[in-house]
Formats: sequence, C-alpha cells, structure tokens
Amino acid sequence: MFNRFILLIVLRLIFIVAVGSSVSFGQSADYVLDLDSSSLVFTIDEIGKRQVVGTFESFEGAISSSGDITVLNGEINVDSLNTQSKMRDAQLKGRLFFNKKKYPLIAYEGEFVSENHVEGVLQVKGLVVPLSFDLSCPLISTSNENQLRLKTEFSIDRREWGIVSYKKMIKNEVLVNLDLVFIKL
Repeated sequence: MFNRFILLIVLRLIFIVAVGSSVSFGQSADYVLDLDSSSLVFTIDEIGKRQVVGTFESFEGAISSSGDITVLNGEINVDSLNTQSKMRDAQLKGRLFFNKKKYPLIAYEGEFVSENHVEGVLQVKGLVVPLSFDLSCPLISTSNENQLRLKTEFSIDRREWGIVSYKKMIKNEVLVNLDLVFIKL
C-alpha cells in the first residue's frame, strides 16, 4: 500500500512537470488523442456463458514530454460505456460496478520507461492502482508524420478497483485492448 502511494506521488509530480511540454522519443511536440481514429475495447467472460465485449465511446488523452520524461495521460467518460445491451450498460454504470454518479471518470497517468513499456496508475471508483503495460510495438508514427499510434492489449483484475459484484457470474479478469491515435499539436 505504501509503495502504491509513493508511486502515485512520483507520477503526479512527473505529470505536473511534463504537462504542456513536448513529446516522444526524439520528437519535440505535444500530441492529443484523435477519438475518431481510436478505440478502447474491453472483454470479460460471463461464467458458463459467453464473452461480453464493450467499448468506451468518449475518452481523451495526451502524450507529452519534458526532457527525458514522456508522459501518457487520459480520462474515460464512464457514461460512454457500451456493450450493445441497454440493461447491462445500466447495471455496469450503476453503483454496483462503476458508480458513474459518484465516479464519472476513469483516469490514467503513466510514464514511458522505454519505447514500448509504460508504467503508471489507473484510478477507477476513487481507487488508484499501479498499472503497467507493454506496447504491441514501440510508439510509432503512422503514415502521417503528424500522428503517433499506441497499440496494446493487457489484462486487469476488476477486484483491484473494488468491482466485485456478480463474482459467481462474471470472471475477474478483464481484457483491455487499446488502439490509440494521437495528433501532433
């Protein structure tokens, strides 16, 4: 618990220093997320049934750097969750899962510790938990030199953020797939 607290403080200080500066390995610019070209998809298994695939349709993010520090941050609007089932979406947005009324946003702050590894913290329902992931390939420029693309897939355990409802019906592991395009400012 103490290590998580220290990590959060360090990442917040890095974030404060880095915001408003420039970005990425060898490049000096700020990048913002292009929502129309990006996707955030999650998959979770219902025990004895099928996989549920969902998306978040409203989120924002940025990549910034200052000197040797490159920072990734973003926010997800919980109300934009979509699993193609209005009843299920209402349950997931409700107090037993994400509790959108009390916690309308999910936030991530991380630092690139190498070209293809990010270490940071994810805040869901007010709980801040370390979350690191590897990129499918190093942060790359797309065919457009004014864009960067971040692709990754990783698993999280929903219990770490206090999402424990329906534990006999829904598996704890959630697969997250990010395909994010950032535009140079």
